[in-house]
Amino acid sequence: MCPELFHVGPFTVQAYGLMMALGFFAAGALTAWGFHRRGLSTDTVYVVLIAAVVGGLVGAKLNYIIIEPEFRLESLLNGRGFVWYGGFVGGTAGVVTVLLVTHAPLGPAVDAIAPGLAVGYGLGRIGCFLNGCCYGGASGLPWAVAFPLGSPPTNLLVHPTQLYESLASFGIAAVLVFVVHSQVQRAGSLFAWYMIMAGVERFLVEFLRNNERLWAGLTLQQLVSVGLVLAGIVLLMRLRVVSVDLQRVALDEDLPQCGKRS
Repeated sequence: MCPELFHVGPFTVQAYGLMMALGFFAAGALTAWGFHRRGLSTDTVYVVLIAAVVGGLVGAKLNYIIIEPEFRLESLLNGRGFVWYGGFVGGTAGVVTVLLVTHAPLGPAVDAIAPGLAVGYGLGRIGCFLNGCCYGGASGLPWAVAFPLGSPPTNLLVHPTQLYESLASFGIAAVLVFVVHSQVQRAGSLFAWYMIMAGVERFLVEFLRNNERLWAGLTLQQLVSVGLVLAGIVLLMRLRVVSVDLQRVALDEDLPQCGKRS
């Protein structure tokens, strides 16, 4: 809707770039808060954020290169052409690597990161809306939008799927902070719930977009979403099994040992 916000001398401030920067800042602030809330080292959080940003950007760009049939070398250097799932995988890999190297507790750390991921993604999608990309299919709904000259759907009303995802992501962040976190959860479960909810959100929104259908009427993004949801479910089940085993061990230790004199 407004890809260029304003000019500062010879420089143009792009809406997409600004919202991406705000997304990284908000995610970083929430992650730092999450680290402090869990008693984790605040020194580690800055290294984690750098790893998340670098890994996320590299992963998002590589994912774009893989799926873009008309890839050009200059796409490596421009500010467009990022795919969220690639960024998620790359950012997660970078964060996990740093946590393992620094010997930080993995479960609490990824739980601290989850709400920030959701908020950062929501802000990034607002950037997509302002930039006029990642829109949905044709729509006759009252809130359908037509993007300005230069965007493919200039004269066509389409679903503002960017805003759908943005609102959903903010909702996911709220659920993680105020609902899931308030329950007794084993470390790592908050991140697992984020994977499940983010996967479901993207899976549903894809039905309103015109991406290529690859298998069983599903897009690549939907297939990846299914994998993300399944991974989150497996992680939750694994954490539950470990929790039950630990409870049994504690119970066995509390029981009196028969056959021993006291």
